[in-house]
Amino acid sequence: PLRSFDAALTLTAPTASQGDLRIDTPKVVATLSDGVFDLRELTGKVYGGTLAMHAHIDARAAPVAVSANLRIAGANAAAMADAGHGGGARTMGGLLELIFPVSAVSLTSGTLGADFNVDSRGASPFELVSNLSGKVGVSFVDAVVSGIDACRVSKQLDSIKGLQGFLDLAGSTRGGQTRIGNFQTSFGIARGVAVLPEQTITADCSSVAVKGSVDLPRWLVDMQTRARLTEHRNFPGVLVEEKGSLDQPNIRVVNINEIQQYVAGKGVETIIRNLAPGQQQAPQQQAPRQQAPQQQAPQQAPQQPQRPADRFNDILQDFLKTPR
Repeated sequence: PLRSFDAALTLTAPTASQGDLRIDTPKVVATLSDGVFDLRELTGKVYGGTLAMHAHIDARAAPVAVSANLRIAGANAAAMADAGHGGGARTMGGLLELIFPVSAVSLTSGTLGADFNVDSRGASPFELVSNLSGKVGVSFVDAVVSGIDACRVSKQLDSIKGLQGFLDLAGSTRGGQTRIGNFQTSFGIARGVAVLPEQTITADCSSVAVKGSVDLPRWLVDMQTRARLTEHRNFPGVLVEEKGSLDQPNIRVVNINEIQQYVAGKGVETIIRNLAPGQQQAPQQQAPRQQAPQQQAPQQAPQQPQRPADRFNDILQDFLKTPR
């Protein structure tokens, strides 16, 4: 169809939207000639920043060849993250979820920049996705996340005393804010698979190491995120694995045993036991007088109390599932 006519167009509008992406004051300049489509200019304002895109589609021979460059500068990262939650598919807003797969954490401020340079060829949308290659750069400046106060956690970790101290520590992870240091990274895409080498994001009193991959043709994600407290070198951190469908990955803490050993070493193993129901021993009672044996129906074995390790696991998993 692209080879059946030629055209040149220039379009402007107050606003335009595609899915969860809204562009203010967009301008489009494009030409179509002999089966070659050139998007010479697509510019506008997006979430407080600017957007610029160029694209080239060559349909003169099969398969179709496509190349594109998309640059976003100075955008409101929190607004883009919120838009990504409502869009269903992963967009720039979904990047935060990949890096911080904790539902209680949300980005409240910051400036985002991104630069996509990709190309592909194929006779169908699936082939185009499967042959996608290129490079992506992403940066965050002055970012702040709410839902966790890393410095408060760090300060309390050495001074936990009794059950209330442990509960206070758990409560401090569900409120407050943490500032993230300026962050810039890039990763490559080959045959539709984006691979993120291990990156370390610094934040107040903490750091987050991230690595993994996103397989677009199979719509799968495999990411690992380890959050550490910089003042506690022996603390193993919390290692979260995000694996499965890109829309609904399975998210779980995979280093429960390491955390248990650290907590036990800090002398708070009894605190964890107190969190598990049925752990306290029942008071001893005086033995009843012997009576003539009577035939009784077999009794069911008493239900085993939940182990402290299992209860601690539940606490961490519940943190991952807390709705935003």
